[in-house]
Amino acid sequence: MSFIDHLQKRFEGYEGTQELRDITRHGMSGGVSGFIYSSELADLYDKYEDEIEQWLDDCGYMLHDLVDTDHFYTMQDLKEKSIWFFVEAWAHDEYERRVETAVAA
Repeated sequence: MSFIDHLQKRFEGYEGTQELRDITRHGMSGGVSGFIYSSELADLYDKYEDEIEQWLDDCGYMLHDLVDTDHFYTMQDLKEKSIWFFVEAWAHDEYERRVETAVAA
């Protein structure tokens, strides 16, 4: 299972679409179940590291681009920020796709 597959399953159905709308409007920092605790974020990153880093590379980013370089960040901080960045970008695209599909139907 890819990270995209994981996200599709996590945000399926009407309620998932509403969560995607909230993420699109407010980002991940308000707290999204399954993406809150450092341990769960680290586990997700470790499981999907290659896919996340490839996606970042495809977007022209590296892990250190996600943080303010004037401050010291731990690897855990980078993992959390990369997960949130990925999910926020995916949520925006997926929500727009679902809205367009619903309008077309």
